[in-house]
Amino acid sequence: MMINQVVGNLSSSLSRLTGLQSQLSSGRRIEKPSDDPLGVTRVLSYRSQLADIAQYQRNIRAGNSWLATAENALSGIDSLTQQAQEIATALSNDTYDQNARIAAAQEVRSLLKRMVADANTQIDNRYIFSGHKTRTAPFVASDEGVIYQGDQGVIEYQVSEQTRMQINQVGSETLLRPILTLGEKGDLAPGLSRDSLLTEINSGAGLDLGPPANGIFEITDNNSGITYSVDLSAVVTIGDAIDQITAAVPDITASISSAGNTIRLSPVAGPGGTITANTPLTNLNNGGGVETVPGTFHITNDTGTIDVEIDLSGTSTVGELITAFNTQLAGGGVANVTLAIDPAGTGLRLTDTNPGTLNLSVEDYDTQATADDLKISGYLGAQRDSGPLDPQVDFSVGESAGGVVAAELGLLGEFHTDFDGTDLDPILTRDVQVMDLDNLKGLTLGTLQIAQGNVIAMVDLSTAVTIGDVIDQINTAGLDLTASINDNQTGIQIVPNDHTRSLTVTDGDSTNTARALGIYGSPDLFGSMSLLVKALETNDREFIGEMIGGMSEANNQLLNERATVGAKIIRLETADDRLTETSLSVTALLSEVEDADLLQVTTELAGRQTSYQAALNAAARMLTPSLIDFLR
Repeated sequence: MMINQVVGNLSSSLSRLTGLQSQLSSGRRIEKPSDDPLGVTRVLSYRSQLADIAQYQRNIRAGNSWLATAENALSGIDSLTQQAQEIATALSNDTYDQNARIAAAQEVRSLLKRMVADANTQIDNRYIFSGHKTRTAPFVASDEGVIYQGDQGVIEYQVSEQTRMQINQVGSETLLRPILTLGEKGDLAPGLSRDSLLTEINSGAGLDLGPPANGIFEITDNNSGITYSVDLSAVVTIGDAIDQITAAVPDITASISSAGNTIRLSPVAGPGGTITANTPLTNLNNGGGVETVPGTFHITNDTGTIDVEIDLSGTSTVGELITAFNTQLAGGGVANVTLAIDPAGTGLRLTDTNPGTLNLSVEDYDTQATADDLKISGYLGAQRDSGPLDPQVDFSVGESAGGVVAAELGLLGEFHTDFDGTDLDPILTRDVQVMDLDNLKGLTLGTLQIAQGNVIAMVDLSTAVTIGDVIDQINTAGLDLTASINDNQTGIQIVPNDHTRSLTVTDGDSTNTARALGIYGSPDLFGSMSLLVKALETNDREFIGEMIGGMSEANNQLLNERATVGAKIIRLETADDRLTETSLSVTALLSEVEDADLLQVTTELAGRQTSYQAALNAAARMLTPSLIDFLR
């Protein structure tokens, strides 16, 4: 028993000593699961995290390379677009001749080829803009346009436990996505007709026929002072409104103006009508008015005993003038002499009803013409008529209390002759006839040429009667696009449904149909470049100038794409920094669990060696040899 116990103790001590020596040599506290079962579980978890972090960082490095390549390619395309814009700006004025523009066309064609080459950029023999089809060149150019051969596949890399990031740009969305909508700002100027609905004017806002005015506005004859109310509360069409105005105001006829987009108010009679007390003095003498500054004259007799000055400087209407004249004359001691409107209502009558006439004369002062303007200067006798004072026509259109109808009809204001209101901006509908466009001047339509990628369609619109016919014929031309009335409801717009092919809309014959309809051009960068080449070759200065705005929009789109790529690169760099910090933290935790404390192990090993040596010495003394040992 003693021997067994001694041997067992020696074995145990030796085992602990061996373990400490192993920890010291390996630097690890845990070398096998039995050393620390719970610690082993934590070690495995930490090592798994570190392996994941290493993979994420490899993904980030690969993603950064891909995105940096895409950013360089987009930067190159952006630079080429700016060069094309500069060419368009320079060649749109009359400084250069046709030969210079033909030479510039060759330069722009070269820029387009370089754009396609940049769009076909590769990394590790993989095309970066092809979606999932990275072994296929994404773009191919033809005489008709550019075609995208990739797909819409998104390539994502796992960059953290919870985050996947797209590292590719799909070429069709990046470089063939529309930068504008053809015809979105077009205005075909549909004219007014008697059948035009009031709900269709003012860009579709119509008229406010509700309270407080309830569709009523006012027209005032300023010569008579009579105000007429025009009630449009029950009208539906422009024709109804015109008839209602004509019926409500006896001296005005309403109609559609020759411009085709406004209402015209025409006075029935011209200058030379009657006057009333309300007639403004400025309307007399066909609008020449009456001198009222200083506005004085005097009335005398042939003996010089009467000399009364009449001052009309503060008057503005015929009634005020008559009152001022009669008051001042009576105040000057001259009785029974009065001024009034003559019985015909066309001028003034000055009457002396004294038993024997006073032999009065009306005379202007030197350099003044007030009495002459009133046509009453000269000898009075018993009666003197001015004759016609020829008031000019004077109407004003205003609102009823709280109303806005006159403004919405474009008729607010004062007028003396035929008065055309402001543009009523009728909206474009499918039923509007082609002959009513351009403010009733009509359009002559021929053939459109629409190229989508390598497919060309010739659309003959010569038989189109309505806007609906035009839209339907474009939509049934066999191309993947949609023609419709634009959002402003003023023109036609064309939107491509297929973003894998460039789109151009041009004239197919000499009728300039595409330009007339406001849809000449291209909504995408590659199509715009192709049309710029064509415009330079044909010396089309107008369209070259129009391309400047399109190129500017393309630049903005490319800048946005580059900004998106740059933001992703920054996110990846931030994620990499965060992963590095996490890796250091996890490594520290792993070290705490797995690594040995070498100072502690060294100290403990020294103690264990001393202890083990002492145990050996004690065992040697205790276990002396016996007869049995020799017999063995």
